[in-house]
Amino acid sequence: AVVSTQSTGYKSQEIELESLKKKLEDCQSNISKEVDAQVVDLKDNLMKDYALKEKIFLETNQELSSKLSEQSIVITDLQKSLENAESELFEFKSKKKKKKKKK
Repeated sequence: AVVSTQSTGYKSQEIELESLKKKLEDCQSNISKEVDAQVVDLKDNLMKDYALKEKIFLETNQELSSKLSEQSIVITDLQKSLENAESELFEFKSKKKKKKKKK
């Protein structure tokens, strides 16, 4: 009777141990699935963030390039105006000197 009771106790412990192993495997599987899902979400978020930042960078780069081109035109126009003004000033001074010499 004692052996039968011990045998029943061992059998009960074996069943409980198998049940705990199954629960542990299920927990590990669930954790693995959750981690995989989080990795996929993180990767998706990083890709979206990268795409957005790349778009902003390209737009900003295009704007700056356009502004640089516009400013280059303005600088060229200002240089031409300066050269014309210097030329006119030189002509004015030359005429003034000629007038002084005639007097």
